[in-house]
Amino acid sequence: MSIVSAERAIQLISQASWPDSDVLRVFWLQVDGSRDRMAKSLRATLGREEVFAVIVRDDSFKIANRILADLSLLLESCREQLTQAKESRAQRVTIVALVKESFSRAQVGSPITLPAWFPIRPGLHTHLYITDLLGLANGTPLSGPEAQIDRVAELVFNLEHALVDALQTLQMADPSLAAGFLGKLMDKNNINVAQRIDKYRTHLNGIGLPRGYRPNASEAANSIVSDMLRLFLSRSIDDAAKVAKQLDSHLPKGQRLLKPSYLGVALRPRGAHAVGTRNWYALLVGVYQSYQVMNAAAHAGDYGLYPPALVHYSSCDLQLFLEDAHDLFVYE
Repeated sequence: MSIVSAERAIQLISQASWPDSDVLRVFWLQVDGSRDRMAKSLRATLGREEVFAVIVRDDSFKIANRILADLSLLLESCREQLTQAKESRAQRVTIVALVKESFSRAQVGSPITLPAWFPIRPGLHTHLYITDLLGLANGTPLSGPEAQIDRVAELVFNLEHALVDALQTLQMADPSLAAGFLGKLMDKNNINVAQRIDKYRTHLNGIGLPRGYRPNASEAANSIVSDMLRLFLSRSIDDAAKVAKQLDSHLPKGQRLLKPSYLGVALRPRGAHAVGTRNWYALLVGVYQSYQVMNAAAHAGDYGLYPPALVHYSSCDLQLFLEDAHDLFVYE
């Protein structure tokens, strides 16, 4: 299916603004499953606007000098449906073109004259665009369902559990290494490791709903994730990488290279680093990214709207990293 349900697609359509003079607009939506079922579910009346879906079964809208002809054929293909708009005395019509593969561009358009049979303002000369519904710049807030914040929160909680387990195992095997690890993580000396681990456990045991978990950077949180956040927030990228190297010298995690989140690539430190250093640095960035994503969702009103596909795939990328990082500590 599409990355959004039919219900969510209709919600996005209802929120998309109309230019004052337009009476027709066309969105495209990529669907992997049954397009017939999606087409039926997308039929809706939104006030004086009628929404229809049409399945594109050919290579339409992929050749630039054929766009005008493709738009005309698209209108003709749903002519019978559009008569319903005339009967309901609609003032505007939205058509959703359901495609199997995404078009090469987010938006294509051409001047067009609405046919004589069109139910609203026939013969109107207008510029008609076909736009990616999931690429709408003003599509969804950062707290929208595409962000899957509850899943990100749960994965951070699971990763934190794995980190504390790994630290406790290290403490039992080599207390001096565990003390050195916490000293570098917290930038402190003479830490009571056993007591700190107990505080980490108490913090985790107090989280009643992992999907509602929202870590912070406060020292009072007694959380290993909070300690990682403070470390990352207080250093430059290159200095954070240096600390990552020190963390790996005490708790090595260089069995295999984690694929960093996309933000981890964007914040790549200078120079060549060993696998373990790169993994610990990716962990610091991944925890920081999760923290900021959850904060942004909690304050979504401050940031406006973003393309649903961007929010969705950014979240998916982060989730994949968090899952992989968890497995590195649990299974390897």
